[in-house]
Amino acid sequence: MLTTDVVKRRPQNDDNMIPLINVVFLMLIFFMIAGQVQPSDAVPIELPGSVIAPNLDDSGSVELLVSATGTLFIDGRQLSINELSQSLSSKVDQTKDANSFRVHIKADASLEAQTLQEILRNIKAAGLTHVSLITRKQEG
Repeated sequence: MLTTDVVKRRPQNDDNMIPLINVVFLMLIFFMIAGQVQPSDAVPIELPGSVIAPNLDDSGSVELLVSATGTLFIDGRQLSINELSQSLSSKVDQTKDANSFRVHIKADASLEAQTLQEILRNIKAAGLTHVSLITRKQEG
């Protein structure tokens, strides 16, 4: 009489972990595809409100951040009001078409009007005429 030894598989505790790992992996892939990563501003800025929704063309443009205290940032680099026209002139020189170059000003809502006027004068001194003030759409 021949006996065969049947080896029974013992239930292991980590068998239920495999589906959980698959779910976590699928969620990771979903959030990598669906998520959108954008660089944050150098300083927190509260945009002024507007009735009209902003529609900006980003091609051939530079974003100028202006904090509530009047601190200026271009490409995350802080600069003084005196360096503004020189910095913008060098950016215009790097572009192919200087007529389509635009400056988008992202100024804090509590910025004084005199400071904004001085900034606009420096932009004009750099020879730029296409300037936009970025706002947020107010509800109601």
